[in-house]
Amino acid sequence: MIHIAGTVRVREVAAAEEAIRALVAASRAEDGCIEYSLCFDLLDPNLVWINERWETMEALGAHSKTEHYKAWGAKAAGLGISDSSIRLYTEEPKDL
Repeated sequence: MIHIAGTVRVREVAAAEEAIRALVAASRAEDGCIEYSLCFDLLDPNLVWINERWETMEALGAHSKTEHYKAWGAKAAGLGISDSSIRLYTEEPKDL
């Protein structure tokens, strides 16, 4: 399993919310997507938390080639994204 977690800051919150809704809805429908969540921090509305889980690296690679991901990339430039901290982890699932 592949896990992506991190944060980014956005300057244009309203525009980011619209773009994020479209990205999340389409991404969740992809083959190999286990979980896909981007959400705004309750105490810092310019901070977006990212949490993705994919079955394989191939599924993640296919995600980056989708039209909705490319559309997100085109919109992201105008959102004032900064302070990006995103990490990719590979892991075997373990129950806690």
